[in-house]
Amino acid sequence: MTNNADQVDLLRMIISDRLYNTTEMRYDLYLQTAEWKTLRRLKMESASHRCQVCNTDAGPLEVHHRTYERRGRERLDDLTVLCRRCHQSHHDAEDI
Repeated sequence: MTNNADQVDLLRMIISDRLYNTTEMRYDLYLQTAEWKTLRRLKMESASHRCQVCNTDAGPLEVHHRTYERRGRERLDDLTVLCRRCHQSHHDAEDI
């Protein structure tokens, strides 16, 4: 069985062979790609399907970008699993 880092490396190889550029496409379209869905699944698994702030497993859970610097080639530590309440609280705090 491979670990998440191996799966992310494999995903990067697949991305490099794609005909589209995930780093430059519209964000809403990027979220529909197989690459994003795989990264999202890997991050959810690495967080044991729990919010990484309040530790709830009550859904829905969302995967938040901590940075968009590597969008399309994210590392798992660029992402955080949050419940909807914690995700909204985070964005509300950014608006202050």
